[in-house]
This record gives sequence, C-alpha cells and structure tokens, in this order.
Amino acid sequence: MAREVPYQNLTAALVLDGVDLSITDFGTARTTPEDYLDHLVEFGLFTTDGPDGALVPVPLDELDGIVKAVRSAQAAHYRNIAAMSRDDKVRAGAYVYFSFLKPFADLAGVTDIDWSVPSALPEEWYAFFSQMEGTNEGVPDEEAYYLPYPESAP
Repeated sequence: MAREVPYQNLTAALVLDGVDLSITDFGTARTTPEDYLDHLVEFGLFTTDGPDGALVPVPLDELDGIVKAVRSAQAAHYRNIAAMSRDDKVRAGAYVYFSFLKPFADLAGVTDIDWSVPSALPEEWYAFFSQMEGTNEGVPDEEAYYLPYPESAP
C-alpha cells in the first residue's frame, strides 16, 4: 500500500521555541502549549535510505509529492485496519506496542527477550485478555502519572 511513497525511512526534525515537551512511556509527545506548530522555527526532513544508512537531507521541494503519497498510503492502511476483526485489531495492537521497544533493547544490549510473545500468546490466554473492555481514557492531567513509590515497602 505504500509503494508510491518514495522513501522507506524518513525523520522529521523540528526546532521549537517556547515549548515544553515530555515523552510518555509509550513514546507519545506531550507539549505545552498543545498546539506547538505556532512555535516552529526550523524544519528539516531526512532519510537513511542510502546504501550506507547515513542521515541525508531530503530536498524540501519533494515535500508535496511525499505528503500526497503518504496520505494515500495512510488512508489505505486505515481502511485495512477498519476492516479487521476486533481480535485481529487486538493482536495487531499488542504486536505494535510490544515490538516498538526492540530497537531500544538492541541498542542497550538486551538480547534475551522473545519478541514473538504477543503473536505466540496461547489461545486460552488471548481469549481471556480479549474479553477485557476499557474506556481508552488516559491519566487526567491533574493526577500523577505514577503514584509515588513508598519509601519503605511493607
């Protein structure tokens, strides 16, 4: 579905002025102010698609074509996801949230993890977990993201 996208690996670099940024454990950026684009002072687009994997600037005159191709691929991808069964969506989500950590683990030298766990989950366990329904709500801003760790364990 993404064969029309001219690059496989793109990294956007944004330089922001007057923006506080934090990253959640799941890699989600939280910014203050929420609409940070008004504070954008520099932008660069890079690829590592070359044979040596070096970071190379992408000419910004290619941006319109890249955006058009990415939007088309994204729409096709979301149509495919919308057509999935709930169970397939749960399995795909488990895979994404589990496997996105693998490159970080590799860099840290942690190599003894079985990354196939979500897809290899025994069917009875999968059936158990797939029954759970949530509200998909995050932690309210006025609450602590993590509760304070007690100074002494009981």
